[in-house]
Amino acid sequence: MPDIILSICIPTYNRGRILYENIKNWLKTSNQNFEIIVSDNCSDDNTLELLNSIDDNRLVILTNEKNMGGFINGNRTLLSGRGKYLMYLTDKDLISMEYFDDIIETLKNNDFATGRFVLNYKQNNCYLRRYTSKIKALRTVCFAVNHPSGIILNRELLHSKRILGRVAAYGATVRPFFSDFITTLLGEYGDVVHFEVPFLEFVPPPFNGMKHSYTYSQNQNNLFFMPAFRFKVFEVYLKFLKQEVKLSYFERLILIKRIIKDLFIYSTQEYIRILNIKSICDWYCLSDDFVEGEKKKPLERLFIIRLLKCKSFDSIFEYLFAVINFFMFYLKRNSQRILKNNVKCYG
Repeated sequence: MPDIILSICIPTYNRGRILYENIKNWLKTSNQNFEIIVSDNCSDDNTLELLNSIDDNRLVILTNEKNMGGFINGNRTLLSGRGKYLMYLTDKDLISMEYFDDIIETLKNNDFATGRFVLNYKQNNCYLRRYTSKIKALRTVCFAVNHPSGIILNRELLHSKRILGRVAAYGATVRPFFSDFITTLLGEYGDVVHFEVPFLEFVPPPFNGMKHSYTYSQNQNNLFFMPAFRFKVFEVYLKFLKQEVKLSYFERLILIKRIIKDLFIYSTQEYIRILNIKSICDWYCLSDDFVEGEKKKPLERLFIIRLLKCKSFDSIFEYLFAVINFFMFYLKRNSQRILKNNVKCYG
């Protein structure tokens, strides 16, 4: 039997037709060095019927006796993969098989701890970029509010270092961004990489035949992209860094400085951008009143208040460093915005 180099791990719930068509497409390749692990979370559509009709030993179908929730179901796929590397893929996203043989060969001949395939990469090449700088790796790959599809995990390290259990210990807050926590931990045990190849495509809502998210919604009050939730994840990540990652004090300060800038942008202009996309609002069942109310909020001021009240920093010096550097960034950003507006007015 050929060696399994890559396990493509897909948790699913009620996306039978889409997933069936995608998997049938992917299995047309003659490459035998991969497997597709699908864990069905008690779908009440025809997901299992469709998947079971596929006769290919590269497809492994798992079933749950009861719905375990997306996080646990996703972990089950990762724990079941037999490949040298595991790749997480949501059941709505797509992969292209054009460079698949090159990808498998590259994975076969390279050793690293973790990384990710670049989403929607457009260049026609297959390149593995290694990050020798720990800070750059954390900033670029391991904590960038990443979509979970496309993370690559070294299976042996994932098991031997008990990565999934260690991440789960930080509670439900980390679940929407679990890939950032997993890759951060694995990065302690080897190289971190970016796989730059036109392979992975993120599919935004709406999805064919699907009306809404089963995991997140306004009604469930668990919208992961809301500023307050993002800040809560940031506070957990500060604790996580201290307990799990070997950083010098200087490295920690530099990383926090960079993360706060991103957090601010995702909590303000990026949040407004999401609220302006009707398909996303409909997918997460956001009412018009809610959307308009969120847009009217003083998001920048609310972020500043959260930062000033944050008690998760390691010391008063770290707190002051973070706050002072944020305000320097904030003032510079606002002065540039004012200047740009004046140029538009008088140009």
